[in-house]
Amino acid sequence: MTAALLLAAPGCATNGGDPAPPAARRQAEEKLHDYGLTNAQAACVVDRLGADTVVEADDVGALVQSGPYQTAAKACTSGG
Repeated sequence: MTAALLLAAPGCATNGGDPAPPAARRQAEEKLHDYGLTNAQAACVVDRLGADTVVEADDVGALVQSGPYQTAAKACTSGG
């Protein structure tokens, strides 16, 4: 359900946290993109959730059902 919300989101703001190492960030964004998010949506979620959280998830379907992902998705779809 949240993934569907992200599919409709035009973009989002980042939280201003420390950037992830480029390889981990790229891998996390690709994992979310493969799940169905646009590049911008995947980048937004990675900014909010952290690359390590996404990369370490064995099951992206379970990840998108988690509270932290739900919070990130809500922030990304609300533009803030």
